[in-house]
Amino acid sequence: MRRRPGDDDEPDAELRLAFTRVPARARRYLQGALIVGATITVIAIPLIARRGTQPPSKAIVLRDWAANLSLLLGLTVAVALILYAFRVLRDQQPAGAFPDDDAT
Repeated sequence: MRRRPGDDDEPDAELRLAFTRVPARARRYLQGALIVGATITVIAIPLIARRGTQPPSKAIVLRDWAANLSLLLGLTVAVALILYAFRVLRDQQPAGAFPDDDAT
């Protein structure tokens, strides 16, 4: 199928639309969590796929990588949410509430 100039069906158009609906302040935390989550998932998928294919002497393959992946992804989301909450709280403070570190 040929693409015509002016077609709006770009492959990443939906992803871009989703990111524009996220507030700008939260976007960096969402993007960071997605990058970390994707990296963790790329590393864990081969280990999950190999489960049960190796002898017991290779103990690293015998771990429950799916549970570990879920735990790490949950921790990634929790850290991103905590960092975002700190940012929101910091932005709501009056201007002089946080003294500069350099003003000593």
